[in-house]
Amino acid sequence: MDQLNANIHYQIFCDIRISSANPLTDYKLIDDIILELSSRLRIQNQQEGLAEAWKPYMKNLDTLYTDATCYESAMRYPTDAKLLWECIEKGISDDVSGKP
Repeated sequence: MDQLNANIHYQIFCDIRISSANPLTDYKLIDDIILELSSRLRIQNQQEGLAEAWKPYMKNLDTLYTDATCYESAMRYPTDAKLLWECIEKGISDDVSGKP
């Protein structure tokens, strides 16, 4: 909402003009705009067009690459000491709760 009120580029994209003296305050309006835009998108057509345009420049089309930044940030390498400590903590909490 703040971006839409302040960013002229967002407003042009949405085909609206918002006065800085009278900014929008209805957050539901953003949902309505997103729903309207998404109903007009043709993602499948766009993907097919981009794939055909880029295919001559791509190699190893049977290979999938992923970016590690999209995975959980709380993941860590499970060393023996960490696993042992977690088992001890779990055993203690189970003893206190009365569960096996």
